[in-house]
Amino acid sequence: MIRLVVPPTKRPATVSELSDLVKSHKNEDVVSRLGDLKLEQDKLLVKSMSSSAGLAVRESGMRDLLSHLGMPYHYANAIPNDLLYDSVNRLLHTYGDFEVMVRSQDGEVRGILSPSYVKLDSSDLTSRLRKAAEVGLIPARILYDGDSLTASFVSDQKVTAVDKGDITQIGVALSTSDIDRFQLSAEAYLYRLVCTNGAVLPVSMGGGVSFSQKKVNPDTVWDIFDKGYQRILERMSQTDSEFLIRLQNKKVDANGWIRTKDKLSKFASGRRMAEVLKNMELEAKERGTDFNFYDIYNAITQTARDEASLYTAQNLEKAAGDLLYSFGTDRN
Repeated sequence: MIRLVVPPTKRPATVSELSDLVKSHKNEDVVSRLGDLKLEQDKLLVKSMSSSAGLAVRESGMRDLLSHLGMPYHYANAIPNDLLYDSVNRLLHTYGDFEVMVRSQDGEVRGILSPSYVKLDSSDLTSRLRKAAEVGLIPARILYDGDSLTASFVSDQKVTAVDKGDITQIGVALSTSDIDRFQLSAEAYLYRLVCTNGAVLPVSMGGGVSFSQKKVNPDTVWDIFDKGYQRILERMSQTDSEFLIRLQNKKVDANGWIRTKDKLSKFASGRRMAEVLKNMELEAKERGTDFNFYDIYNAITQTARDEASLYTAQNLEKAAGDLLYSFGTDRN
């Protein structure tokens, strides 16, 4: 997901004008404008922005970029270099019809390219997401600002951008074939929200983990997490047995804390991780305290910091966020 801030104009901006806007700035300025990618300046090269958004990234930044665009970090880390270039280029050069909202200084929307604007609030988010699922729309970005939720969708035919404040999110047009290519199931994208007992926890893709402070039912979390992760493993096992072996090269000790022996995979399997979550729930009940996502996430990431090198801890923290918040399955 790339954020592009377009300066105020008195009329809708054309694609050519947007292209000139990008070309008129030095690389470091563009990196600042595309700061949501969180890539170092020498890893990002803006080539052009004509009928489609064209970006090229050096190998050193490609994995971070794939992660930011929605692929779990540990998946991106395991892609062989010869497939890495093809994956990134295919993704970045197949935006198709993308959207850019041009805002005036008073906040009025002056122009939209390929308009298909969607904005949801928390009151109808769950029902709208389910309806969207029925017609094949995939949530690409969920944002929570303390009062309401906004969501953007992608489908095979179009990209839907969501305006939030002064920044416009430009969705990436991932078709189901692209998702298959990246070894992710459509279901993994479709249910990136955990909605239960009235609590809605939005998931921020590719960066940190963002969620509301409402409590959730741990049984539901356990079920969603386990089934969703196992479904992804099954899909991957059909297409890449070597990758699956790498993915499963991990262990959980008797105390339930994650330990790793392979830098390519720093997380437990879905079923074993579910057991860890269940044990943590029981421990919380014994202490007479509530069990929530903060407990899960903090316990896993703190253990990573205590027991591993900084490099391992950073990657395990990302993996923990992906596993606990990003993977889901059908709630029916």
